[in-house]
Amino acid sequence: MVRRRGNSRRRAPRTFGINVIELGTALALISQVNAGAAAQSFLAGNLNAGLSTLSKAAKSNKQVIIKTLIGSMVAKVAVKTLSRGSPVLASLGPIKVRA
Repeated sequence: MVRRRGNSRRRAPRTFGINVIELGTALALISQVNAGAAAQSFLAGNLNAGLSTLSKAAKSNKQVIIKTLIGSMVAKVAVKTLSRGSPVLASLGPIKVRA
């Protein structure tokens, strides 16, 4: 009779990664399009005011938004080409901060 392998007792590690460049870009874009004021308008039930707030802020900050997106793209390319090992910058328990 052939010996069967038992079930593995090892569990997969429960970790999740946070990409610093993408998180910074997202926070900058939220600030640049005045998403806080728009969210307050949405929660108050005034959809038209929320959309107009987002639209006006995006139009007025168009160049800043483009600079932010280009900067994040350059940073991601630089990290990919310059990092030789693991792109993990910091680790706190199950949280891995990646570049």
